[in-house]
Amino acid sequence: AERLQQQRRERMDAKRAALCLPEVAPGDDVAAVMVRLPNGSRVQRRFSALAPLTDVFDWIDVALADADDDGGGGGGGRADNGDDHEGTYALVSNFPRRTYTRSSESLRDAGLSRQVTLFVSVLADSSDDDDD
Repeated sequence: AERLQQQRRERMDAKRAALCLPEVAPGDDVAAVMVRLPNGSRVQRRFSALAPLTDVFDWIDVALADADDDGGGGGGGRADNGDDHEGTYALVSNFPRRTYTRSSESLRDAGLSRQVTLFVSVLADSSDDDDD
């Protein structure tokens, strides 16, 4: 279990390091992404329209972990897994209503270009037996 926690921390450290790179400059081939976290806060970042969706998910993984660390509850109470939120949420657009999952598809191919607003939809915990 301790080894698994260490691996999760190392993955988060790698994601944080990738985010230290400068944002893409505004332009025609850029997607400006704003995401509302479960705690109501918003984060924004520019990505190349050719970047894979996984880049956006890695950025949100870090934002959720940081919200957990700040006590903001942005990660839906899942801080017990080493700040690793991978696989615990999807990104959703309101209009048109569409759910995005972690994939290597480019932002452009996924229909996420120019400016886009998404929100984090926390997936039901597989251990929950509750019916809606």
